[in-house]
Amino acid sequence: MRQPLGICIVGGLFFSQLLTLYTTPVIYLALDRLRLRWAALLLVHSQVQPIG
Repeated sequence: MRQPLGICIVGGLFFSQLLTLYTTPVIYLALDRLRLRWAALLLVHSQVQPIG
């Protein structure tokens, strides 16, 4: 009677652990790439000399 509940709980813990281990580094890498693009964009715009 308790076996399906145990399988569900262990399976959910296993799945959530795998999901966390794979998604957390991906999110950090994506945010780092976004930060680098933003910094490069700001650098390019700060080096443009106004005409006048």
